[in-house]
Amino acid sequence: ELEKLLADASTPSRGRVSAPRGILLAAAALLLLAAFAVKFLLFPAPVEFPAAPAASVASFRDHMAFFANERFVLDETTSDLEAARRWLSEQDLPVYEQTPASLTRFEAMGCKAIDWRGTRVALLCFLNDQQDIVHLFIVDESQLSAQGAAALAQLRRERGLETRGWQEEGRVHLLVGSEPHVSLAGLF
Repeated sequence: ELEKLLADASTPSRGRVSAPRGILLAAAALLLLAAFAVKFLLFPAPVEFPAAPAASVASFRDHMAFFANERFVLDETTSDLEAARRWLSEQDLPVYEQTPASLTRFEAMGCKAIDWRGTRVALLCFLNDQQDIVHLFIVDESQLSAQGAAALAQLRRERGLETRGWQEEGRVHLLVGSEPHVSLAGLF
């Protein structure tokens, strides 16, 4: 009887995959898809910044807009702006001492530590009034050449995204929209 079962199991059926074999193929396909999702969706490759002659305000603005256009994963997720500020501070990243009053009404998404060609940059992501994602990048101003600092206050498109920044307490702050339609109006 065992020989008959083995013979039947090894005989291919016509037009159909046997249930055990079909389940195994489906499971293998699901595992492959899950591995792909983990590798490429949950853990994207680190962002490679374009080359620039010097770490200036202009290159910071350009590279942070470049970063905002890339796919990345936040290091810490939270809806609390103060919790995100504390996390960044605990990582010894440049961050404001107190959340700017103009931002306190927004809901945080999380934050990230960025290595910008050897310079530590803090990233805080939050939702604006239209529920669009806005990025706030912060770097110690000592890491940048002073040229172009006055231009930070001007609203400019960089790599298709609105950008606008300010200097305060030894740090450069730069807001960058997450998509071309995201407006920074009302954030200052």
